Amino acid sequence: MADITPQFQPGQGLTCTAAGAIVGGQVVMTSGTAVRTVVTATAAAANVVGVASRDAANGQEVGVQNSGVYMLTATGAIASGADVVAAATGTVATVGANTFGTVVGKALQDIANAQQGEILLTL
Repeated sequence: MADITPQFQPGQGLTCTAAGAIVGGQVVMTSGTAVRTVVTATAAAANVVGVASRDAANGQEVGVQNSGVYMLTATGAIASGADVVAAATGTVATVGANTFGTVVGKALQDIANAQQGEILLTL
């Protein structure tokens, strides 16, 4: 059997291509069949790969971070310690019914609706 070499090491960000406008700090998910192509995540997306490290226009490269603690925007109030999932427009929300398989992180503080707070990514 041949040796394999990882494409990215744990803790390293990914370099992806934006398939639409992305704002830094948005949760992103894979898009289509092209390798490492991402778009802004939608509600309870199961194919989340991380958080965009900067703004990117359609077709531009964008860094995607998949571990660590990031300031993310809440959709709805989130309690400290709550598991979170992707929400509309690349935000995060508290786990709801039928979304336990799509958890992307854990809130490290209380976060009010439409405000930013610390989220530990658990992808």
